[in-house]
This record gives sequence, structure tokens and C-alpha cells, in this order.
Amino acid sequence: MKNKIALIQPYFGKFPDYFALHLLTIAKNPEITWIFFTDDKTPYQWSKNCEVHYMEFPEMQNFISEKFDFKIALEKPYKVCDFRPAFGYIFEDYLKCYDFWGHCDVDVLWGNMQKFLTDEVLENHDFLFRTGHFRLYRNIEKMNQAFRNPKLQFGYKEIFTHNESYCFDEMNSRQRELLKAGFRYYDNDNLEADTDPFLPGIQLREVSLIRRKYRTFRTVQNYENQIFVWENGSLFRYYIDEDIVKQDEFSDIHFLKRKMDIVGIFSADTERIIISPFRFYLEIKSDITKDLVLKLSNENSKTSSPPITGGKFKRFFCLSRQKRIIALRKNWYNLLIKIGLK
Repeated sequence: MKNKIALIQPYFGKFPDYFALHLLTIAKNPEITWIFFTDDKTPYQWSKNCEVHYMEFPEMQNFISEKFDFKIALEKPYKVCDFRPAFGYIFEDYLKCYDFWGHCDVDVLWGNMQKFLTDEVLENHDFLFRTGHFRLYRNIEKMNQAFRNPKLQFGYKEIFTHNESYCFDEMNSRQRELLKAGFRYYDNDNLEADTDPFLPGIQLREVSLIRRKYRTFRTVQNYENQIFVWENGSLFRYYIDEDIVKQDEFSDIHFLKRKMDIVGIFSADTERIIISPFRFYLEIKSDITKDLVLKLSNENSKTSSPPITGGKFKRFFCLSRQKRIIALRKNWYNLLIKIGLK
């Protein structure tokens, strides 16, 4: 890989219980650099492609605040996600030797990223993928300043001066304006296993009609019985189709709002992780058979949280007043896109 990539990962508080697995999968992608900013000083086994900066959250608050000439709102660590589109500017001193920068989550296991992020893909695109859990941008001034675009649905000053989360990193208007500005976009939803917390089992999230406006569409199919397996750096899905176990490969798997337990003893020599709806199995050595897929894909858990239920309508009224206003404004904007007025 000729292009150098850095992923910025600020995280404050205790890392997830399976963070060691996250680091294991990072170590298998040595050509990509992960730059962590954290206050969790647990003695993890950091690989050579991890750059770790220990700091307390108030230090990060001050660091980001000093980049702007107005008072920012950053009371809680989760709000850092709204600053992700500006990471190329905020962390510019850490990114000088990289061709691409990106942001990602820690509730992710990585597959063979080098296999999918080829030089051909990188050289012909300026921003890649669409979700907050993993996104890349070309490290150029025009891209790094694109968060200031006055045509965005929500201006960056509004977002940066309110403590409510706007999900700025996933906003449809950002996607639209980047395309209108001539930036070349790459997305392939068939590469990312973005699991849906609102469905039973370990199903992948569907692509909305709005997303199709942005030249992206998930053609990969969900199956009633499917599990995932990380094996020595590669991530596979095993599923039953026409009574046969079949396999395909993904670049990463994201466990959005999903509590996962670890079964087995982890070590730096772990070469295989079998991923069911609620568990990581570290010590299953057998072949992936139909019986195993059926058993694990239909497992339940007394200790793990079940998928979130209640529907969008119920979840909407659980939001604060300001969050409901933000959601309504987004939905109105998306409706205008859908009917061709945006």
C-alpha cells in the first residue's frame, strides 16, 4: 500500500470489555496507523501501528477548544463524535505524513483492510465509506476545511456550540455537499458488516432510500442463520443458503449498541474468534458446520442485553426536546432529498 492512512480514535472512560480483541485485529493491519487519545491506562498489548497519547478529558476539551475562535460545547466525551468531520483540521499536526485520515469506533473488529483498501481504490477517491464507525478522507486542505461549508443543513458553529449530539459525522447534507463540491466518493456496503441492534440474531443494517441517492446500495443479503468468524486477520461470514453452508468476506464488523460476552481465554496468540449474536468464542477449534451455524446463530443470553425494541416512534419520544427538534429537521431535509427538491 503506497498511500499512508491514519485513523484518529479519541476515547475517554474505560474501553469495552473486548477491547483486547479490537487491538488484536488492528495488529493484523500493520500498514494502517491508529492514533489513540485516551485516559484509560490499562496495560493493553499495543501493536507497533498504534500511537497512544494519554490525556484526561479536560485536556482534550482544551485541545479542541484552542482550534476555534468561539466557545465550543464539549461537556461529555460522546460529543467528540460531532467534531469528527473536523479531525483533519483539529489533529493536523499528527497527520502531516499521511495521505488519508479517518475516524472509527472501538466496538469494531477489523478484517483484512489492506485487501479492500487497494492503492487503486484510494488513488481514485477522496472520501470513502459513510458510517461513523469507519470513514476515510483525503488529507488535503480543501477536504479538511469542508466541515465549514455554509450550505450544510446544520452549520458547524451551531453543532460545535450545543451539547446535543447532531451525528455530524453521518449527516446526509455533508454527503451531498461533498459530492457537489466534486469530491470523488467510494462506498461498498457489501464490505462492511454493520450489525443492526434492532433486529434479532446478528443481522446487517439495511440501506435507506436516502442512501441510494448517494450511489450506494447494499446488495448483500441477510440470512436467517449466519455467524461471523475472524481468522488470523480476515473476517468471514458463514451462512446457510439452500441447506448449504456458504462463506463471504468483509472488511470489518461493527457491534452498534450490542453487549458482547467473551467465552474462552484471550491471548496475543489467539488466531480465531467465532462471533455469534451475543458472544465471542475464542476456543472453538472445530470446522464451521451447518449444525454449528444453526446453534450459534440462534443462541440466547441471560447475561447479554437483547436487541433494542420498541420501534422508531417510541424511541423518538425518549429523546430530549432538543434532540427531537434535530431529528425532525433531519427528517424534513431527507424528505426534500427523496422528492428531488434538494
